Amino acid sequence: MLTTAEEMVMNQIDDWLISLQSKEPNKFSIIFQRNYRRLIKKIPSSYKEDLLNVTSSAFFYSQVLLQSSKNFLNKKQEIVQRAKFFNKNIAMIKDLQQLSLSELDFLVQQEISKMKVYSTFQGGLTGTGNLSTIIADLPTLFLLNLNCVQVIAMHYGFDVSIPLEMETALKVFQASLLPFSYQYTSFKFLIEELSMKNEDQLFYDKEYTILNEDFYQTIILHLFKLALIAYLRNKSSKKIPILGIIVGAKWNDSTSNHILQFTQRFYQYRLLLKKEKGS
Repeated sequence: MLTTAEEMVMNQIDDWLISLQSKEPNKFSIIFQRNYRRLIKKIPSSYKEDLLNVTSSAFFYSQVLLQSSKNFLNKKQEIVQRAKFFNKNIAMIKDLQQLSLSELDFLVQQEISKMKVYSTFQGGLTGTGNLSTIIADLPTLFLLNLNCVQVIAMHYGFDVSIPLEMETALKVFQASLLPFSYQYTSFKFLIEELSMKNEDQLFYDKEYTILNEDFYQTIILHLFKLALIAYLRNKSSKKIPILGIIVGAKWNDSTSNHILQFTQRFYQYRLLLKKEKGS
């Protein structure tokens, strides 16, 4: 049984999903997607499949690397300790689901705010046009956001150390990187998929990815950003390319905002469904 406040959040998420489903592309998006389709058709299917497999594996091993770090274990302990401010009986990640949604949202918003600062700063460094920061931009941006996706999941009481939750967090991250037109179907697919799984599942499925070839629209747009930054760096008469820094900071902040909004909405929705069923 949901409270009035929780029902309001559920309605907000439903409205957000409808907006994703009905989002009209602007002229730039239409032109970009048209040219993207032409380009992608010229690439042999076997190459596209191999590239997706390599990308999915890279995300998977990045997640394993993040979880094997001491920082990850410290973060889990920190989350539990912060939750004790609201309820002293919180002892593990799963216990956070005893808190109200508004309390969980408060904790999550603090993490999102910190992440957006990191992302903006990192984008600003990329915007300086330094070769090393340009090369490191995408891997760093994705690692920062993948880590934050896991942190958000744990704040809503879903322990990503458990294989099922680790797999889910990875898929949520991947879904958030897809174009808006595919995020709605990915969101619904993940919720439906979870409804058919056992929460105590110990092993991964063979398929731990929901990426498709449209994911590369995101990559191409980021490569365009990097090319623009390099161009602005070469054209700048100043030692510090202010315009490039602004472009990098704003672009990365916007990317993180989309990823983390999708993630928060997903875990809010999942928790509310769980509460609605009384489980």
